[in-house]
Amino acid sequence: MSAGEPLPPDIPETAARNSGFSPWRNGFTRHWRGELSLAVSFWVNGLFASVILPPHLFGLANRYAFGDDRSLKTVAVITLFPLLYASLIWIWSAVGIWRSASRSVSRGGSRKLATLARLMVILGVGLMVSRLARSHLPQLGEYALIAAGYDPIGEIHYRLTPGKRTLILAGMLREGASSQLREILDANPEITLLSLRSNGGRLLEARRLAALVRERKLDTFVGEYCKSACTLVFLAGKERAMEYGANIGFHQPSLTGLDSWTQRKFTREMLEDYRAAGMPNAFIHRLWRTPPDRMWYPDCGKMREFKIVTRPCPQAPGGAPPAPRK
Repeated sequence: MSAGEPLPPDIPETAARNSGFSPWRNGFTRHWRGELSLAVSFWVNGLFASVILPPHLFGLANRYAFGDDRSLKTVAVITLFPLLYASLIWIWSAVGIWRSASRSVSRGGSRKLATLARLMVILGVGLMVSRLARSHLPQLGEYALIAAGYDPIGEIHYRLTPGKRTLILAGMLREGASSQLREILDANPEITLLSLRSNGGRLLEARRLAALVRERKLDTFVGEYCKSACTLVFLAGKERAMEYGANIGFHQPSLTGLDSWTQRKFTREMLEDYRAAGMPNAFIHRLWRTPPDRMWYPDCGKMREFKIVTRPCPQAPGGAPPAPRK
C-alpha cells in the first residue's frame, strides 16, 4: 500500500488508530458511501437523524418563530430550515443504509439483516415520497414564496371612508396585513370602526389583527362576508354588527400540506383563540365539528345566543352599518 493511499472501509479499528485514520472522520460522507457499519447506518443515522431529530427541530423552530411578534416572512424563513433538513436527511439516510446493507455481507454481516434493512429502506422511501408529495414540498413552495416577499394567498386593501372614522378592510389576510393596519391606525387615531370583507387568510396575521382591534378598542362590522380567519378579527371588536344577508362563516383551519397530527394541533390552538374571544362551549363544539372544506354560517338566533354580534341582527334589507363612535 503506497503512502497516502486511503485505508479500506473494513480496516480493523486498531490498525486504523495506528495509521492515524479516524472511523468518525467525515462521517456524513462515509454514511452516504455506505462505509459505516449497518448497525451505525441504520440505528444512529437512520433512526436518530431522520426519525427522532426532525420533530424536535420542528418544535424548536415553531417556538422560536412564533415568539416576539415576528413577521410572517420571518416565520417562513425560520420554518424553511427544518423542512429542508427533513427532506434532504431522509434521502441521505436511505441511500447510506442501502449502500451499507449492500456491503454488509462482504464484511461478514448477516445476509438476513442486510435484506431486512433493504426492505425497511424501500418501505421508508415509499412513506417519504408520500409525505414529500402531500406535505413537505407544498409547504416548502409556499414558505419560500412568503420568505421572498410574495404571499400567494392573495391581496388585501384598506380604504378610509370620507369621515375618516371607518376603515374598510377588503381581501385576504396576507403577510404584512397587521403591520399595514397598525400604520394606518397610528396615522388616523380617529378611526373607531373596522368594516370587514374577507374570505380569511393567514391565522397568524388574523391573531395580530385581532390584537390590534382589541388594543385600539375598535368596533367591527360585516357588510357582505367575513369567513374563516377573518372571524377572529370580527370577534375582537368592542361592538359587533352585521348587515342584513351578510355571511359570517366558521370552520377548522386549513393550511398547505398539513398532516392529520398537525391539523389537530392547529385546530386546538384556533379553538383556544375563539374561547379567549369569549365564545361558549356550545360554539366551540359546533366549530370542532366543521372540517376545513366546509363552512358553518350561524343564523341570527345563534349569532345572538353565542354573542357573535352584540347588536340586534337586521331584519330587512337596507340596514346601515353602525355609526362610528364620535
